[in-house]
Amino acid sequence: MIPITVKLKIDKYQLELIRKSQLLLEAKHELKTMDGYRIIREQQSDEIKRLEEEIKLIRSKHVHEIAHMKSTYDKEIRQQRRSTDIKIAEIQRRANQDVEETLHARIISIAKENAELEDKIENIIQRKQKLHQLKQHLEDEQIHLIRHLKFVTDLRKINLNTASFNITNNSYKSIQY
Repeated sequence: MIPITVKLKIDKYQLELIRKSQLLLEAKHELKTMDGYRIIREQQSDEIKRLEEEIKLIRSKHVHEIAHMKSTYDKEIRQQRRSTDIKIAEIQRRANQDVEETLHARIISIAKENAELEDKIENIIQRKQKLHQLKQHLEDEQIHLIRHLKFVTDLRKINLNTASFNITNNSYKSIQY
């Protein structure tokens, strides 16, 4: 038989072995758990790397799309400016044409007015000349009438003098004593 001290020692060692086995199992379990965490961490790290690559691709795609959109926008702006410039040029051309037509019509209108005024002035000048001639004729007529009136007045004076002389002579003749 085995002495008690040895048996106690064996039991003690067995307990120690069991306890250490449990610690080993726990450590293995923790190691497995940690290995799971390590695997998860590695997976997460891989996922992070994949997501970072995806972000890079998306950024690159967005940069490309933004550059394309900017290029398209610039192109549309240039086309719009060209279109606007063409419209402005057309509006200016029409405005210039309208101004030219209006000026031409106004020039023709002024020319007609000038011709009418020239005709009126010519008529006024002719009337003035006729009135001047008529005035001259009337003045000549007036002078002639004044002379004629003077002549008639002189004749009447002479006739009156002669008549009064005859009357006086006749009265002397009729009164003879």
